[in-house]
Amino acid sequence: MVVYEGHRSVKGEYLYNQVDKNLNFQKHTHCNYEIVFCLGGCLVCEVGNKKYELHSGEGILILPGYIHSFCTPEESEDYLCVFSTDLVSLFYEKTKMKSLSDTRFSFDNR
Repeated sequence: MVVYEGHRSVKGEYLYNQVDKNLNFQKHTHCNYEIVFCLGGCLVCEVGNKKYELHSGEGILILPGYIHSFCTPEESEDYLCVFSTDLVSLFYEKTKMKSLSDTRFSFDNR
């Protein structure tokens, strides 16, 4: 069974993020982007019919409308961020034709 997450399918400038331990979530879909980043341990992500094993320091981008699920085989610490397509357009409009002196970022817990 696939769950449609209506509360994560809000139109407009939607942004949600959290840090989870031992993330397990059934197959679901929503109309927003989702980034999942493994901070420690191992997380298995199924997107469509493909399974991806994420280890510490690895992440995945899930596009709107894709059926996906998460499973922690032993233990994991994970960051997830769900954001609307409107925020992507807004970000582009605010940053186009600009330069950044340093574009690095880290999810390292240190």
